[in-house]
Amino acid sequence: MSLRTSLPLAALLAALLAPLSQAAPTGIGIGLKPGDRSNIPTKGKVTERPAPVTVLSLSADGKSLWVGDANGRLRSFALTLAPEGGGELGPEAVLPWKDARQAASIEAILVRPERTWIALDGGTFARATTSAIVATATRQREGVLALVAGPEGRLAAASAEGEIRIYDPQGGLQNTIRAHGVATIALASEPGKTPRIWSLGWDGRLCAWRWPKPAKPAKKGKGKGKVGAARAGHRRQSGRSRRASARKLDKPRFELDLGQREPTSLALIPLSDPKAKERHLIVADFQGRLRRVELAKRKLTSAPYKSRPNMELISALALSPSGERGVALASAEQTLLLFDPQDPERIPLVLQRFEIPPARALFLSETTVAVGFYDGNVRLIKVAK
Repeated sequence: MSLRTSLPLAALLAALLAPLSQAAPTGIGIGLKPGDRSNIPTKGKVTERPAPVTVLSLSADGKSLWVGDANGRLRSFALTLAPEGGGELGPEAVLPWKDARQAASIEAILVRPERTWIALDGGTFARATTSAIVATATRQREGVLALVAGPEGRLAAASAEGEIRIYDPQGGLQNTIRAHGVATIALASEPGKTPRIWSLGWDGRLCAWRWPKPAKPAKKGKGKGKVGAARAGHRRQSGRSRRASARKLDKPRFELDLGQREPTSLALIPLSDPKAKERHLIVADFQGRLRRVELAKRKLTSAPYKSRPNMELISALALSPSGERGVALASAEQTLLLFDPQDPERIPLVLQRFEIPPARALFLSETTVAVGFYDGNVRLIKVAK
């Protein structure tokens, strides 16, 4: 090929790939500039440019579906579920920001009995009340990509710089785990006698960490002479102990290198037997692959699911409350897949095809899954038993 003909081809490829450069680790490129929603397909009239659904969550009372989007909006829909599966969504209500509207994408909603936390990819933490969203003093210098609850009401937040930060129930920073050299894109919290945090990094590593004990501030030494020297020595020793604890904290309990797979999603399969010692997780990636990871006898192993030909880009996962059903969003194919989390030998089946790419999913019951789309719409889908 001559240089004259190769230049237009290179320019064409650059133009095609440019939108993808703006994509989040688990999203799809949507415009040449951040905030540009003009290329998103939509049906009907909308009051403003649509934004992709970035997170779905049930309200604390279970009567409403909360929907966060890439424009920083939090919408609430009254929820009515049918016993046989499916249901209806009531009118949309937009929860306003109390101080000023946040332009960053809402990446996580964590509903706790005492408060509801919201995290944005700009680093902002907020809490949602019944009437508004209130930004808190807690803030990360980098974006928050995932948020999970842990023991004693604490929180774990995944950062775009690879750290996992542990916060107390009020939002005070307690510990920092240097988990991945690149973005930590997904978290899962494992309860039990020895609770763990599971993290998935864009480096292809799946890691398990112990929930750290809350850091205690060092006591100030008082007095003079031997007593003061002893207290000063205690402070130095406490500092060395804290540094040693930090190094120990940064060492994962378990680790599995999944290879250069560009992972997108992580889900922890619920245990049917609370006393069971084996844990299983599901990992999805940009190549359309699902992998079932097993922790048995203190060792991590993985097995790929059988897949359909030419399947690509699993952008998100969701598991039913019992862990007997799972759905995977094949966004590039605009398809919702149904799979068996317990059996990697079964090929995922097409549950439904859509005109708009699906972005997020959430099981509301064993037979109903909510699906949010890249045009901002939400639908309830029936899942057969």
